[in-house]
Amino acid sequence: MITDNIKSKVEQAREKKSQTDQELASQYREAIVLLMKKFVAQVAAGDIIIRDATDMQKFIDVYQTLAENDGSENGVPQINSGKTGIIENAININKRTKTDADGNTEVETSINSNDIGKLTPEQIASLYSGLTKEQNNENSGGIV
Repeated sequence: MITDNIKSKVEQAREKKSQTDQELASQYREAIVLLMKKFVAQVAAGDIIIRDATDMQKFIDVYQTLAENDGSENGVPQINSGKTGIIENAININKRTKTDADGNTEVETSINSNDIGKLTPEQIASLYSGLTKEQNNENSGGIV
């Protein structure tokens, strides 16, 4: 009986994680589409100017990163605490505490895709720059 109870709880946790992963992947894909549409519209309107090959390469790098991490299972990029802080400073993060039937609490975080769509080109550039610096720091083992 105890093993059945443990097995049941493990299965429930797996199902909940799978559902949460699917919801996160969906939100991630929505945010990607929104950002890409906004960016293309701003380039077409002349608000963002791609001046040279370096600017184009940056755009391609961002696009490839997003395409590689399309929100499919295990595709959502892992975010370390440094990146989390950068994102939280740039975008409004919604936090909600949930308590299950057993009294276990869990903090659920989400980002409204409309908040992402309201970012200015300067805010997006600053966010990208901060995340790039953090990634470089992570890749160098923290010596940067």
